[in-house]
Amino acid sequence: MKVLLVGELCKDTTYYCDVSRMSPEAPVPVADLVWKSIADGMAGNVNSNLKAFGIDTTFLHQRPTQHINKTRYVDIKSGQHLLRADSTHPKITSLDVTTVDDIEQYDVIVISDYNKGFVTYETVYQLRTLFNGPILVDSKKTDLAQFAGCIVKINESEYNNATSLPRSVIVTLGSKGAKHNDIVYPSEKVNMFDVCGAGDTFLAGLTYQILQGASIGASIEFANKCAGIAVQHSGTYTLTKQDIKSL
Repeated sequence: MKVLLVGELCKDTTYYCDVSRMSPEAPVPVADLVWKSIADGMAGNVNSNLKAFGIDTTFLHQRPTQHINKTRYVDIKSGQHLLRADSTHPKITSLDVTTVDDIEQYDVIVISDYNKGFVTYETVYQLRTLFNGPILVDSKKTDLAQFAGCIVKINESEYNNATSLPRSVIVTLGSKGAKHNDIVYPSEKVNMFDVCGAGDTFLAGLTYQILQGASIGASIEFANKCAGIAVQHSGTYTLTKQDIKSL
């Protein structure tokens, strides 16, 4: 199984803090740093989870100098997010599709578009023109009808903010599951701890099942289970071998 993954990479840093007092300088909590974790986020999280399924991925993302950083501060006792601070390179160069070698070697193309500049509408159009297999798109853009012919996955907020939609779209609904063609595929009830990166895990699970030849409905049900595991853990989470065995 070979997948071409296209999207923006970020560094997810989470500082876990002990919060037990208020600042004398302002009405804000004081966060004493206990430990931190660093992981690949955004499309990087999709890549990590695809690899967890044993998929051979080629990951195309922005240049290393065009950094995207997300830094979260989390109360270690409650798991409550205290603050998220982002920094994004002011101009990210879009992908030059002509640099992609032997595009037909891939079974599936996955586009994880956080709308930071690396993926444009033209990027997706060119990939659709060059590639005959399935293309999965998870995008923060609003004119989603331009992705017609792809398997489009968005969350409920993105669905409500869209200015146009393709005829068929998968909409993730958080704890309620996911919807496709007016059919709701419910997710199992779990102890939700942190939704960070759950959509990326859903996309990886969906891709894995499509590669197995599963129907779209069965793929969504499987992806729901993958996301359900991710939300039970803090921060950006990569499925383990044991997680995958439990699916």
